[in-house]
Amino acid sequence: AAAALQAILDSRVRAGSSSGGRRGSSVGNRSRRLQDELERLYGSRPGSSQSRAHQLLARLAGGDDSPPSSPRNPMMFNATRFGVGKGPFKADDTQAAKCNTLTQCRRCKWRSAFAHKNFTRKRSVYKRGSNRTIPHPHDVGEEDWCHACGRIASSKDLGKEQAGMYAPLATDVCLGTKTIPFRIKAHDPRKMDAFKKRWAENENKSPGWKYDQAEMEHDT
Repeated sequence: AAAALQAILDSRVRAGSSSGGRRGSSVGNRSRRLQDELERLYGSRPGSSQSRAHQLLARLAGGDDSPPSSPRNPMMFNATRFGVGKGPFKADDTQAAKCNTLTQCRRCKWRSAFAHKNFTRKRSVYKRGSNRTIPHPHDVGEEDWCHACGRIASSKDLGKEQAGMYAPLATDVCLGTKTIPFRIKAHDPRKMDAFKKRWAENENKSPGWKYDQAEMEHDT
């Protein structure tokens, strides 16, 4: 291993010399520093040669000298694995449990990656002569549903404003009023393509999911 590292160092020195000028001087200085590191590595700390050799090779390549298994930026790791469009993640997923941008379903306990990032997403609005930062949840509808069981994932989504209050325009003409009775029926996620497979796998098991029609109607 020492010979291989030495060969790489020598080739870097030769490459720097052939290009000449400032670049050659820079490579030479860097190679001398690496040479000192190599001598220290194999002279005074023989027991740690494997991990230090990895770091030295990484420096030669100009890359990250941290172990490959340890992500340098945990936030980037979360965005890659737990970003919007990923998941859902099972209730016993210990890595997902550590990600604070996932929303845990109050029913099935699975975790979903919503666009509001567990209600931490903000937006800036201009009001009364100044900018203010306010929460930016998603719209009412299927975006509230858990990506695993299809029920409303968080109680924070209950009671959200359904629509803005009607404000008549100057060009509107009033033709009178009429009351139309209606009732919004709850959806049944067990019959929907996006959720029926997981319901078949988890319904009426211990532990498992239980469908309650009255509960669905109440949430709706």
